[in-house]
Amino acid sequence: MAGDWYIEAFRADYLDLYAHRDAEDAARAVWFIRDIIPVEILSPGAPMLDCACGAGRHLLPLRLEGMAAVGIDLSLDLLRHSLDKAGATGAGGGGHPAEACVAATNERRAALPVACADMRVLPFGDGAFAVVLSLFTSFGYFEGDEENLRVMREFARVLRPGGRLILDFLNAPRVRGRLVARSERALADGGRLIEERSIAGGRGLSGGDRVIKRAQRVWADGRVREWIESVRLYEVDELETMLSGCGLTVLSRHGDFDGSPYAPVSPRCLLVARR
Repeated sequence: MAGDWYIEAFRADYLDLYAHRDAEDAARAVWFIRDIIPVEILSPGAPMLDCACGAGRHLLPLRLEGMAAVGIDLSLDLLRHSLDKAGATGAGGGGHPAEACVAATNERRAALPVACADMRVLPFGDGAFAVVLSLFTSFGYFEGDEENLRVMREFARVLRPGGRLILDFLNAPRVRGRLVARSERALADGGRLIEERSIAGGRGLSGGDRVIKRAQRVWADGRVREWIESVRLYEVDELETMLSGCGLTVLSRHGDFDGSPYAPVSPRCLLVARR
C-alpha cells in the first residue's frame, strides 16, 4: 500500500463518487459550528481554517454565512472545482488576516481564499486562527502515528490561545461493528463504483488498525480507475490523548452534527477542543 494514497484518490472524479454528500449535509455541519463555538470567538471577521477543504463543500457555506474562512487542500483538482463553485455563487467573502499567505490558481484567485498545501506544514503563522476545522474524516491519512500527530501539532500551532478545534472523525466502534465488506452502486453518468472495505493492522504507536477501502470506478465506456483509501482507525480515547499532548483540552464529545452526545453507536466522533 502506497503511503501517499491520498494523491491518487482525490482526483476530479472523486466529486462524482460523493455526489450524495449534499448541501444539506454541509449545512448541518455549519449549524453545529455556529452553535458550539462561543459568540465571542466566532465574532465577525474571526479567522477560520478548513483543513482539508477539498472542493469547498463546507468552506463555501461558511463564507456565505459571513465567516472569514480559508481552506487548504493538497488536491489541485478539488481546489480548482472549489474556485469554480465560488465564482458561480459569489462566495468570495470579506477580508481575512491570513489571506496574504493564501494562493489560489491564477485567474480565479479572488473567488475563494484557498491554498494548495500539506496539512503537516501549514502555510500560516502561529496563532493565525480563532477556529480550525477538520471535517469529513480529513485526519489519520498518514501511515505512521507520528505523521498524524504532526498534523495535530500544526492545528494547535496555528490556533490562537482560547481558539477552538472541531475534529470530525470516524467512530471506531461503529465502523468495526457495521463495516460493509463490499458494495456496488450506479453513478449518475451511467458508470459504476465498486468498493471493498476491510480493517487491517497498521504500523503505529499502539499497533493501531486502519480502515482500507479498495475502489474501482467504471465508466459507461469501459474505462476503469482503481485506487486505495487508508485511514487510521483511532479510538476516541486515542484522539483525546493526542489532543492533550498537543496542548489542546477536549471540551465536549458529540456523535453527530445534531449535537447529540457521543456513544459507541453514534454515526460520527466529533471532538471540540480548546487551545
